[in-house]
Amino acid sequence: MEDGMMKKLFACFLCLLLVACGKEHAPLVEKTDNLESIIVLFSDKSNVYKDKNDMSSIINYLKKAQWTAESINDTPDKKEYGTITLKYKSEETKIYCYTEDNKQYFESPYIGVYEQVQALDTFLAKLSNE
Repeated sequence: MEDGMMKKLFACFLCLLLVACGKEHAPLVEKTDNLESIIVLFSDKSNVYKDKNDMSSIINYLKKAQWTAESINDTPDKKEYGTITLKYKSEETKIYCYTEDNKQYFESPYIGVYEQVQALDTFLAKLSNE
């Protein structure tokens, strides 16, 4: 009986471990339906994007960011940060962006902090030249 109980306990422990390791993190951008514009305020520059191709490029750029940690704040605890506001027909979502240790980060309040390899200002400069 003890051998059977040990097997059951081990199986339960293994299941819990697999569930904990397999936790999915929320994507930085979840919905794109009814997106009307994207407003970017970063590095003392402000841009409003309404062109579908531009908005699609920005969304794809944001989707490439990798989750690094949970967000526990309304706003980042950094001195300087920018914002990316996704304006939908009936709501808006704000994403904060900042640079730290030469890395670009995006923070969605109470959801997560995401790292992006390509700097936002570099990406936006390329987008403007296309």
